[in-house]
Amino acid sequence: MITNTTLVLTNYLYMSHFRAAMACLMLIATSLIANAVDFKVKGLTKDTDGEPAMYVTVKVYSVNDSVKPVVTAVTSEKGTFSRSLKAAGKYRLNLFSVGKTPVNKIFEVSSAQPVADLGTIVLEDANYELGTVEVIATKPLVSLEVDRIGYDVQADEESKTSMLDELLRKVPLVSVDPDGTIKINGSTDFKIYKNGRPNNSYSRNAKEIFKALPASMIEKIEVITEPGAREDAEGVNAILNIVTLKNTVTKGAMGNVSLYYSTPQYFPNPNIWLSAQYDKVALSFYGGLNIRTNKKANESTSTSETVYEQTGDILRSDSEGTSRSFFGYWGLEGSWEADTLNLLTFEFGGYSSRNKSSSFGLTEMFSSNGDRLYHYATRSHTDPSSWTDLNGSVNYQRSTKRKGETIVLSYRLSGTDNRSESESYYEDYDLLPVPYTGILSNEKATGMEHTFQVDWTRPFAKYHTIDIGGKYIYRDNHSNSYREYIGFDTDLSEFKHITQVAALFADYRLNIGKFGARAGVRYEYSHLAAKFPDDSDTPFSADLNDWVPNAGLIYNPNRKNSLKLSFGSRIQRPGINYLNPAENITPNATSSGNPDLESVRKNSLTFQYNYMGARFNLGLTANYNFSNNDIIQVTRVEENHTYSTYENAGRLKGFSSRIYANWRPTNKTSLMLSGGVNYNHSRNPITGEKAHGWGNNIYGRFAQTLPWDINLSVWGSSYCSPKGLNSSFRAAGWSNIYYGIDLRKSFLKEKRLSVGIGVNNPVHSKTPGYISKSWADGYHSRTFMALKYYRNFNVSVSYRFGKMSTSVKKVKGGIQNDDVVGGGGGNGNSGSGSSNSGGN
Repeated sequence: MITNTTLVLTNYLYMSHFRAAMACLMLIATSLIANAVDFKVKGLTKDTDGEPAMYVTVKVYSVNDSVKPVVTAVTSEKGTFSRSLKAAGKYRLNLFSVGKTPVNKIFEVSSAQPVADLGTIVLEDANYELGTVEVIATKPLVSLEVDRIGYDVQADEESKTSMLDELLRKVPLVSVDPDGTIKINGSTDFKIYKNGRPNNSYSRNAKEIFKALPASMIEKIEVITEPGAREDAEGVNAILNIVTLKNTVTKGAMGNVSLYYSTPQYFPNPNIWLSAQYDKVALSFYGGLNIRTNKKANESTSTSETVYEQTGDILRSDSEGTSRSFFGYWGLEGSWEADTLNLLTFEFGGYSSRNKSSSFGLTEMFSSNGDRLYHYATRSHTDPSSWTDLNGSVNYQRSTKRKGETIVLSYRLSGTDNRSESESYYEDYDLLPVPYTGILSNEKATGMEHTFQVDWTRPFAKYHTIDIGGKYIYRDNHSNSYREYIGFDTDLSEFKHITQVAALFADYRLNIGKFGARAGVRYEYSHLAAKFPDDSDTPFSADLNDWVPNAGLIYNPNRKNSLKLSFGSRIQRPGINYLNPAENITPNATSSGNPDLESVRKNSLTFQYNYMGARFNLGLTANYNFSNNDIIQVTRVEENHTYSTYENAGRLKGFSSRIYANWRPTNKTSLMLSGGVNYNHSRNPITGEKAHGWGNNIYGRFAQTLPWDINLSVWGSSYCSPKGLNSSFRAAGWSNIYYGIDLRKSFLKEKRLSVGIGVNNPVHSKTPGYISKSWADGYHSRTFMALKYYRNFNVSVSYRFGKMSTSVKKVKGGIQNDDVVGGGGGNGNSGSGSSNSGGN
């Protein structure tokens, strides 16, 4: 029986549980209601002229926190911003834009007032020089100046997991071909600098190094479209400046290791990058290997036919060849900042390559009526063909108490060693046209360069900056050539070429409101001396005086649009390969350099329009360039034998037009297009030869972030070279079309592990081939060449370790020698080659 006491107790427990459950439900409901509140901050930014302030960096911090922002964004094209906040409370808003005074505002959001509308915020023009804001981390992604375009790598989230070659594809005016060739405005006629100074390893081996260089180590990428007197970019149309992270006061170490493998090679390529700092001393080291031991991977075949117009005879040859190579690079750099006014830096690095190659060919000469006059087979082997480069520099920077004023003293040493040993034997011959049965060759070319430079930079009167400096270069190139003509004769040639350059430069910059200007002039005195230690020729010397002016204007009607007009002049000095008079003789041809070559002067006029929207960027460029003493190869024919050398006989004119467009319709989708056309006209007034023709190139890329944060990239490119004065080159069929697909995924905390896979030219395994033609007074020739491997698969793995917000400090400016074409001094070939692929 249930008693009254039991009923009372039961009712009491029931009501207690009911009240507790209701209390929990009310607490949960209250929490859900609170969480349902959409806390938000919004506002509108404008310039002092009333125009919307676009792409202003917006950061929101908790009121007591100045380190880690809770919100990071940029304003829209209309200058507006609106961002959600996770909770109620007091916050601090920070607005920053280059050239504007930073704005800080305190605001509060609550359940009663969840939206903080800050209204219209006017950004005042800053009273400091542009150079003084470079240390601030919150910069827009893209910046424009009178002579360059800057890309803020650290502001790009993909920099944490990408390599440098991947990020370069996003930089305006820059394109990367599928084989790794880097181009600016569609041309390879540029130099690569690191922290404002030339870097031989980067310049000669950009393909390999940029695949291994983590973008997280880079602060920004600069495309210097109009190199001025201070940059001293003689001989090139542009500069690609890679700026590594600046140092902060911290301790620690970090690094990146990676492997890159591509078929049909046998071994993956390892690479490493390390950085460490203790107190005021910072060090950085990088290195890597590129091993290509699969001979079939570089297998090629060629067929050529040469018609000698004087006799009507026809020379036909077929050949096939293979090669193997080994390449390594390394670099060490460091800095010591004694105090805020004194900075000492050093760099030391180099690279070395070794190649082996073998070939076999059959050569036949036929008369005009079809009779065979002679034939022979050639078996050749080269081991080794090696190149070694060592370079280093020491720089001291003294800053004054005036913001932006520095004095820099620099010394740079660069040495090269190029060696080649080869042997060629003639077999199965009939009526051999030469009195020897083979050639044994031993070639050696060395170079040593010392450079001393002083630079003084001083801002004044708020809008002005001047750069004044001087430089002295001592360049010593030496070549030895030994040839044994088996069963006939030997030939020994020794050549030494010394160049001394004394230069003074002055550069002026103006930045005022919407206008910017730059003007500079460089005077150079050069003393060139050629010596022949073997007494094979008479020594000679020459003294040259060159004035190199440049000027540029920029107008920014608003933050979206920019117009630039510039004029540039530069000189190119011939290198040891163009100057060396040693003869390279085969049964059908003789070639040599010309020690009498002079410096080449090239001039250009460029107009550029840029549109920088929040999701769409557009760049249009038109360029006219000309030269009246360009170095060209000249050829003559005597008795079915060609003789070639170099002369300052080229008269060149060119026009190019380019477009760059980048569109991001969503945060996970982007499309990029870079392309252009160019027209070249060249002539040789001595022979009366003329040539003209059109060329074009195009590169497109589609990128999409898939589910699970997988990054997809689909790209394609095509090119066509214009006709030259004595030669032309074109692809057969679809050989000028490259395309591929890449996938990349990051793993682990902070995305430290990154894995990528890709395929290039998946549909086509072999190329139809390439056709090159050459001609001169007395002959014309046609060669067809094909590569065995066209399709390849690649895998890359990269792991980032350690943690440190620092890298080696850099001195502003520094030594830059880029006046040599044809080897033997300076930085050698530009980017990924010295030939112009259809650009400026």
